[in-house]
Amino acid sequence: MKRSIMVLTACLVFVPGICLAQMTETGRIPAGGFISPDSYPGMKLVWRDEFNGHTLSEANWSHETGTGGNSWGNEELQHYLPRNTELRDGYLVISAKNELHEGRDYTSSRIVTRDKVSFSQGRIDIRVRLPEGQGMWPALWLLGDNFSEVGWPACGE
Repeated sequence: MKRSIMVLTACLVFVPGICLAQMTETGRIPAGGFISPDSYPGMKLVWRDEFNGHTLSEANWSHETGTGGNSWGNEELQHYLPRNTELRDGYLVISAKNELHEGRDYTSSRIVTRDKVSFSQGRIDIRVRLPEGQGMWPALWLLGDNFSEVGWPACGE
């Protein structure tokens, strides 16, 4: 049975990505949005992360750093850094910033559940506020947990 892992990123210009809580100009997280039910008929909850606390759960997530040149990149324009990830009032905020870092004009963050959490079947709900603006290309990936061995697209998506 094929299992999937989650990959979350916030990116700029020609880059897949996701921002779980897009901040406004004032730095506040917008209110409102869909609330996922705590249960569904005939299904059992097996995992959740509500992003409560002050740091990302290392039991659930790992940061991937760099530019993706080690097999997972798409020639992105940013350098991925853990510092662009923060938890704020129960929200995960991944920020894409226009700042120079190791030859890249932008920084962002990329987190994965690889080797920590995987799913084989069922329903996955995610509450998300997507970024707006030219060059933003939001996405959420579910890749096969055999990605490290066979790569994409052989691992599935």
